Amino acid sequence: MNANKKKNLLVLTVSFIVAVIVWCMVQLYYKPVMPVAWNRKVYQVANGWGYDIYKKGELYIQQTFIPVKTGREPFASEKQAARAADMVVEKLKKGQLPVLSKDEITLILSFAE
Repeated sequence: MNANKKKNLLVLTVSFIVAVIVWCMVQLYYKPVMPVAWNRKVYQVANGWGYDIYKKGELYIQQTFIPVKTGREPFASEKQAARAADMVVEKLKKGQLPVLSKDEITLILSFAE
């Protein structure tokens, strides 16, 4: 075998080994991200309703009163608290901050039983 063929074979072998190493590193370090399991629980508090948000089964947010509203007034109904909790969970699933705006709260509170 002449020197040129040996050089080409060596380059091909080294390239293959580098490709295998890179592929192995990608497999080890870039595992697919599993979606986070978000859950909510609505419960009765003094004079109303509140909710908890759980991330992978652990308490993440505890909301015993209506956010962005003056005072610490709880939600008047279970349905209102559930709507607020569902909205927060949807935001978290989308990677957004779990903050409800005044307009969102107004919309939630405007729904009748």
